Amino acid sequence: MALLLCLQACKKSNDISPLPPSLQTMISETEDCSCQPYLSLYEWKGRRVYLKGFTGPACNWVPAYYDEHGQPLMMIATYTLDQFLAESKLVKLIWECR
Repeated sequence: MALLLCLQACKKSNDISPLPPSLQTMISETEDCSCQPYLSLYEWKGRRVYLKGFTGPACNWVPAYYDEHGQPLMMIATYTLDQFLAESKLVKLIWECR
């Protein structure tokens, strides 16, 4: 049993660093799930980038990008979500509100 706990603890130490406080706050303060918001972590151009998007079919939205510290990243106006997705690799889905 102790060996199993040790192995699980070691596995957790290899996990991705904790979610930045600003993104934790954003998630905890989300009350409206009608547009089904989500937050995913990507590897993009050698950086870790969080993407906040929505999956609700009737919702009009613009993606929001955040750096590894939870600070907003500004993309040039002509850079599309499709370009980002083609140039990046999904690391994991962090959160979704349904």
